[in-house]
Amino acid sequence: MKKTTIPVAFAALAIFLLSACASASKQFSNRLVGNWEIVQYKTEIQDMRRTTAFPPYRSISFMKKGRGHVAANTQYPDEKGGQGFDFEWTNTENTVTMRGFDTEFARSWIVVENKKSKQVWKSTDGANGVQTLELRK
Repeated sequence: MKKTTIPVAFAALAIFLLSACASASKQFSNRLVGNWEIVQYKTEIQDMRRTTAFPPYRSISFMKKGRGHVAANTQYPDEKGGQGFDFEWTNTENTVTMRGFDTEFARSWIVVENKKSKQVWKSTDGANGVQTLELRK
């Protein structure tokens, strides 16, 4: 009897851990849905001074079923994506992946701060730059 108890207990533990991860991912997804103001977007380049630039976008909306929209900032109408653009997104409990457009946001982001009314994400550009995106509801 003891020989069958160990695999059953291990299987139950594995199912519990997987459901907890899926639950955390779903909870974050629900928290993310809505309209967020883009407060700050900055790039830090290795061996250079920190550069901070406000992106030509004012807000980002995450909708259910993995859809979203970035609204353009009227101060920068001639920038790429000046009219705003739609995108698709997915998440885990500590990452967000955005795709479907050709801008600096189309990448996987690591969630550094995950609060109801504030999000801070970081990503890399594949070279020496680290981007930080701060969002507020």
